Amino acid sequence: ISWLGRFATRRRGGRIPRGSCVVAGTGASAVGLNSRPQVTFEAIACPACDGSDYTVEFHVRDRFEIVPGQIFSIVRCRNCRLLYLNPRPDANSIGAFYASSDYDPFLSSHERNTLFARLYRSARRLSVRRKAARVTRDLRSGARTLDVGCATGEFMVELRRRGFDPAGVEPDPGAAEFARKHHDLRVWTGTIEDVPRDAEPFDLISFWHVFEHIHDLRGVLQRCS
Repeated sequence: ISWLGRFATRRRGGRIPRGSCVVAGTGASAVGLNSRPQVTFEAIACPACDGSDYTVEFHVRDRFEIVPGQIFSIVRCRNCRLLYLNPRPDANSIGAFYASSDYDPFLSSHERNTLFARLYRSARRLSVRRKAARVTRDLRSGARTLDVGCATGEFMVELRRRGFDPAGVEPDPGAAEFARKHHDLRVWTGTIEDVPRDAEPFDLISFWHVFEHIHDLRGVLQRCS
């Protein structure tokens, strides 16, 4: 709370024209280990209801400082009350924000042994067990599941341990390869659009901490149906 408080602002209303953008970063001329990616931000309507009126709730920083000094605005839709990032990195820029070796869901693939990494892995083991127990109560043994944004595959490992047939899709190539190589899991690299049609249907499709990362939320949910 204190961390957020340092960047909190007084609520104010606003409306950003759709399609407007701002470019941040070091630019193409910056080359080398200390260079930062060029990121394009886009103003969007509410991902849930398509409303364009919002209230700015607070500002935060990216703890990885992918774009040094960049402040991000969390806004609340005045129509449906959804909180979302606006403006946001566009689809071509968003991958840069998952490249840090400290990004929590990918810690397994980097084999880091810091205190935070060990604590995170312990908490994740408990979390995936709780999640699996919650969503599989009514599933038959051997049910086919799809985990969207499966990261390094720990949730799928737990589903397999419980007698289900898991598959996953993950946009980060390194995390997807880790899941395949270290856990012997069936994981496609990409988004839900990259799941082969002949792999369907699935008895369960899970999105753990994924909706907030999706650029076309409605399109993804339609694809699931």
